[in-house]
Amino acid sequence: MTLPTYDRKEIELPATGSWPGSRHRFDDEQVRVLRAAEAAGRPLLVRGDPGTGKNQLAHAAAAHLGAVPGSTVPADLNAARYIEPGALWWAFDWAGAAAQLAAARLRHRARNAGRRVDAGAARCC
Repeated sequence: MTLPTYDRKEIELPATGSWPGSRHRFDDEQVRVLRAAEAAGRPLLVRGDPGTGKNQLAHAAAAHLGAVPGSTVPADLNAARYIEPGALWWAFDWAGAAAQLAAARLRHRARNAGRRVDAGAARCC
């Protein structure tokens, strides 16, 4: 697998929708987490206070990869892969991952039994 290098540390961002044109400078930490998300094949959750550049980072990463943010959804996107817990989720939120796993197991059993179960009925840990 070839990962993006983000070797262009500064990138011009074209005006898109309500976004004016601007510039983004990737710092070393941004490059590290973007490459880690790409290597894991998982989305990157970015958090922070308002005005800290979360949306600009997404816009810059998409521009660097030649995509327009939110423009298309890949035909082979498996949404379940992003809903059910995985190893990284368990490392950061064990209780949430365990509850989500319990709900998924209930849905699976109900589907196999031919009946529906309310996902809110799942209880865990």
